[in-house]
Amino acid sequence: MIIQLIGWLGAFLLILAYGLVSSRKISPVDKSFQILNILGAFFLGVSSYFLGAWFSVGLNIFWILVGIITITKSVK
Repeated sequence: MIIQLIGWLGAFLLILAYGLVSSRKISPVDKSFQILNILGAFFLGVSSYFLGAWFSVGLNIFWILVGIITITKSVK
């Protein structure tokens, strides 16, 4: 049960990030957008790991790396 809730939280955060960018409330280059994506991917990745959905784990690791790289580049 808790694993599904973690997955739902991750999905919510990713959809929230997308919705905020789509409605132009935040920019895709804002740190808040990247943080929402990183957290969402992390929670989905954890849920996917425990459910044995390895392709999703890999995708979410990649998604996290993209967010971290983007934040790192914006700090420089």
